[in-house]
Amino acid sequence: MQSIIYQLQNYPNLIKVVSGEKIFLGNAYYQMQLKGTEKDMYIREGVWMQLLKAAELLPTHLGFYLFDTYRSIETQKPSLDEETLMTQTRTFVADPFNLEIRHKLSHPTGAAVDLGLFDLNEKKIIDMGTPFDDPTMESSTHFFKDHTQIPEKIFHQNREILYQSMIQVGFTNYSKEWWHFDLGDYSWANKTNAQWHYDIIEKRF
Repeated sequence: MQSIIYQLQNYPNLIKVVSGEKIFLGNAYYQMQLKGTEKDMYIREGVWMQLLKAAELLPTHLGFYLFDTYRSIETQKPSLDEETLMTQTRTFVADPFNLEIRHKLSHPTGAAVDLGLFDLNEKKIIDMGTPFDDPTMESSTHFFKDHTQIPEKIFHQNREILYQSMIQVGFTNYSKEWWHFDLGDYSWANKTNAQWHYDIIEKRF
């Protein structure tokens, strides 16, 4: 697979990646112009190498479309008042204001990736049944498992392709989000009974 990896002086624990034959970068939060985002996407090198392996497991006409990888603490904090923040984000994201659980954050470690499937022939993102970052129950990875009608059956099949390719190379999935996978961070370790080794990048916030 053709891919370019840059070691960065500013982020010694991360690498910068660009699109390859089966990897496409969406950088969703930068496109949304959220605070703390940059035009480049970063990730842990070990996580990136496993992601490349997962891409090779995909059917020949499919690739990965990366919505988000490393996320700064500033971006992790939603632009909401405190009451709205508590009611809307407890289920879907770790509370960045709670100092006691900061070690549990996924994206600020550079060890989490949000991604979907990309049709290499049609040059478009595959429909997974809900948009990326959709905060509804329909976004649960296996929500459409028992559906037998089209298009729900197709949505489940697409999610299974993504899920199986990532799980087979060691990632774990956040079950409420079909797009979110971890490798080597606290969430991953909690699910695999292993020792976590990717801490958050930013030590001062």
